[in-house]
Amino acid sequence: MLLVSGTQDWTINVAKEEFPAIRRIYALYGKAENLENAVVDAPHNYNQESREHVYRFFAKHMLGAQDMSKFHENEAKIEKLGDMLVLHGRALPAGALTYEQLFAAWRERARQQAESEKDPAAIRQHLALVLGAEWPAKVEATGSDDGLILTRQGANDGVPGIFLPGRGVPALVVHPDGAAKAQQSPTVQALRKAGRPVLLIDAFQTGSCVASRNRSVLHFLAFNVTDDAARVQDVLTALAYLRTRDSGPVELIGLEGASVWALFADALAPSGVVFAPKLGKFAGTDEDFVSGFFVPGIQNAGGINAALKLVRQVSR
Repeated sequence: MLLVSGTQDWTINVAKEEFPAIRRIYALYGKAENLENAVVDAPHNYNQESREHVYRFFAKHMLGAQDMSKFHENEAKIEKLGDMLVLHGRALPAGALTYEQLFAAWRERARQQAESEKDPAAIRQHLALVLGAEWPAKVEATGSDDGLILTRQGANDGVPGIFLPGRGVPALVVHPDGAAKAQQSPTVQALRKAGRPVLLIDAFQTGSCVASRNRSVLHFLAFNVTDDAARVQDVLTALAYLRTRDSGPVELIGLEGASVWALFADALAPSGVVFAPKLGKFAGTDEDFVSGFFVPGIQNAGGINAALKLVRQVSR
């Protein structure tokens, strides 16, 4: 493996972060010499200097070359963009789809593929990949019941929570405005009147977790999950924590807009979760996802139908 990094973008950190970590893995197999890092003083690029590092790397490892001096780039003719486009300046063939028609066909094919998938494990895996969420292997809790911080082991994230002790089936109640708002809700008041234990959380960017998040960075979502996807993870973390306190079933309740977070969290959770979807006006259209649960690729993973299929198919 050759890692080519630049000094003027985020890859400036590769030499001191990713490279040593990957090298340790290669060293376990006695192949540390098969990993290299080339640093180019330039912005994000694939310029001539970067390309020549690649030529020499392949020459060394695939051709067994010793003398690297001859592996450089000769003068290259860069073709005009128009000459590289098949239909540049020409009429489209008869019956060719427009951009809008092509997108509609792609969307329909994706819908059919998602609908035809019958294996719950495959459906769950696709949703998990799109959401970037997981059922935590272990959840660590710090603080007291009235001021918990829940953390996935090794993930360095933290979910503030309030645990209200009681007897019976514990409930996780999630509100779009956080734990304090949930505690005031008639739903939680009824649970407390029944004497049941209740966990309330400040999911990502709700309640005490509201903070500035610079989304203006170019390609922000290529490196970060959306707020809604992070909220699904927080719900899963809270559910996993409740399972450590009580090995029996756990009830999941999503209030108002948080019901959609709860739905997708329940779809990814193992058995033992009791959940009744109450989605209100959220019907799972593209518009609903854009405005109420923004996760790019969620429709390609089956959207709301995939989540509902898991909730209904898997014994809770």
